[in-house]
Amino acid sequence: MSDLRRAALTLHALTHGDRAWMLERVEPAQRRALESLLTELANLGIPPDAAILQQAMAASRDGTVLPARAVLDALAPEQAGKLLAGEPAALVARVLAARAWPWREAFLGGLDAGARRRLGEAGHEAALVSPALDDWLLEDLARRARAPGTAPAAGERGAA
Repeated sequence: MSDLRRAALTLHALTHGDRAWMLERVEPAQRRALESLLTELANLGIPPDAAILQQAMAASRDGTVLPARAVLDALAPEQAGKLLAGEPAALVARVLAARAWPWREAFLGGLDAGARRRLGEAGHEAALVSPALDDWLLEDLARRARAPGTAPAAGERGAA
């Protein structure tokens, strides 16, 4: 995880007053970059929770864990559906736009017409998210996918 993303997650977990105080002490260029990431976190509905910060930082320090994209590539469509269930359409659209997932078509085929329409509408806004935030989102989803009972066993690949 980059220092800028780590700083944005840290700031996001702070109270509004503490966050503003910290941002006042950052160089203007870095402040703009951090504010952009903070806006994206808020727009995606990522809660300002210190636990999320700790999880993201722990995942970035653990060099023994498969890269997030490899973990998510290995999901079966049903696993991807469980992982993304209840997430905002903007987040799901961003994840789907991040790469050509092997389970993408089967996942979309399992959605009702209204859900597919909402994803299509949200997809137009997905390009506004930064690559750094994309990486964080995929890392967080991969962390959740690694939880027992969610991810396939090592070497196992879900059918698309």
